[in-house]
Amino acid sequence: MKNNKYNFFIDSESQVVIKDGVHYKISRSESNIIEHFRINNKGLTKTELTKIGWPNKIVSENSVCVALSNIRKLFKTIFPKSKNGLIVRRTDIKGTSYYNVDDDFKILNTKKNKIEPINHFSLSKISTYFVVILTTFCFFVLLKII
Repeated sequence: MKNNKYNFFIDSESQVVIKDGVHYKISRSESNIIEHFRINNKGLTKTELTKIGWPNKIVSENSVCVALSNIRKLFKTIFPKSKNGLIVRRTDIKGTSYYNVDDDFKILNTKKNKIEPINHFSLSKISTYFVVILTTFCFFVLLKII
């Protein structure tokens, strides 16, 4: 198995990319494209990416260029040492361009890898510890009084 240099999570429902606990908001079309590459990282043309990013909508190929540019910018921000910014373009001998995820990246799914929302997890743990500590403190205070 290849050792990927850059790992991150995607939550398609919330449209966020998560790296080291930091959430980066992305558009629905960008989320659709990244999620598709997570499942199937084969080279896709702009026409195919249009159908994936904007299902049941008619958009120009320029919309794909903007989405790919936004994805590259985000990943150059998150991973400044990466050379391609997640999405790479390859051209065949006929001149057709295909886009896919750079092999240095590993896209993980938040559902499959059981990543809990940070606020929910920390709030429940903190409240449980607080109740235990408060109960213990009150017990010892009562013992000293009696």
